[in-house]
Amino acid sequence: MSDSPNNEPRPQSLQALIDSMTPEVYDNLRRAVELGKWDDGNRLSEEQLAHCMQAIILYEARYVAEDQRTGVPPASSCAGAGQAEPDIVRVLGGEPVEGQE
Repeated sequence: MSDSPNNEPRPQSLQALIDSMTPEVYDNLRRAVELGKWDDGNRLSEEQLAHCMQAIILYEARYVAEDQRTGVPPASSCAGAGQAEPDIVRVLGGEPVEGQE
């Protein structure tokens, strides 16, 4: 490992970084991505956002149950059975659209 400017060891690979992440670091990264800023109030740059999201996804793939990972919708007990028809919205008082009345 090489040293960073503050003399802390720097992981040699992304996998080494993920292996060294604590649950607290993971929670801090998730919070930063959710809010778009660090705990000190500074906004995440586009690059920081991309790196944080990559670290979160890799950490979750290794340590978090699949149904608990970021972006996974909650399971439904009646998924696929008895699907309701979509709601139809009609705008009243508007001009008719060609081909519709």
